[in-house]
Amino acid sequence: MKRHAIQALGLVVTTLGVIFFTGCPDPDKRADDIFKRQGINRVRVPNDYMEPGSVIVVKDKKAVYADNMLDYLEVPPDPSKAFKIQAGMAVVPASSGETAMGVDVALKFLDSFLPVKVSGKMALTSDVKLEMVNAKTKRLRVPDLQTFLNNPASLAFRNAMLAQMNQGKSVFVAYETYITNKLKLTANAGTDISTSAEIGKITPLFESSQPKFTFTKKSKTEVIIDGDGFYIFGVKTAKLTFDQSHNLWSFDITNFVPTGVLSVDDKFASSMTGASKTDFEAVTIERRDPSNP
Repeated sequence: MKRHAIQALGLVVTTLGVIFFTGCPDPDKRADDIFKRQGINRVRVPNDYMEPGSVIVVKDKKAVYADNMLDYLEVPPDPSKAFKIQAGMAVVPASSGETAMGVDVALKFLDSFLPVKVSGKMALTSDVKLEMVNAKTKRLRVPDLQTFLNNPASLAFRNAMLAQMNQGKSVFVAYETYITNKLKLTANAGTDISTSAEIGKITPLFESSQPKFTFTKKSKTEVIIDGDGFYIFGVKTAKLTFDQSHNLWSFDITNFVPTGVLSVDDKFASSMTGASKTDFEAVTIERRDPSNP
């Protein structure tokens, strides 16, 4: 398939409560609750290859990344007319009134959140508060996606998606992605976050893994986990629909209303694997085998 061409334009500032101050014994559930209020599907194993316009095919709660919408086109789009991504910062406000994670709970959450396992690689000696920093967002306007759907140039894409639907699969398109390359852990009540770590020393979490992450004790109470690039930790998706009687493609309207900042596109926000259209939950998105589309 052809490599898609998408241009960046504009600035988006999105408020997302993604600092995890939690006394809940299940950090996974706490994280899902925060994302659910914003209409975001939390990506259980973050990746660095998805962009707005990415296609996710779902059946029996199994989600598979199926390239980008523009990758299906036989003729590359005119760069001047390609989708324009709005990019900006995701504002991450602090929460309050909740307790910090215990060491075991924090490591368990990091294992579920990062694309590599950190249990046994980090020695924490204090309860911690975990924060995503340097979070960014990228967005495609859903009306632009709808225009593309009913344009003759998207015929190859529509045919491919109809074949998926005829197999009983649901098709979702990511219209907003959330990325970060850094996590911060802060010790509770000013205690030493890691007595065995040396302040200022950058330590690889894994000597020979890809992607690469480092662990740095910035001060007595603060640890930073740095990745070698930005990784997607959440996506907003719209469900693709086809009205056969009118030969009309569109996106399902869920009328979801998020907590906080309202986007005009949020009425399309749809859960990929939840019990209902707006039951947003963490999802593992697999990459499909190119030889078995």
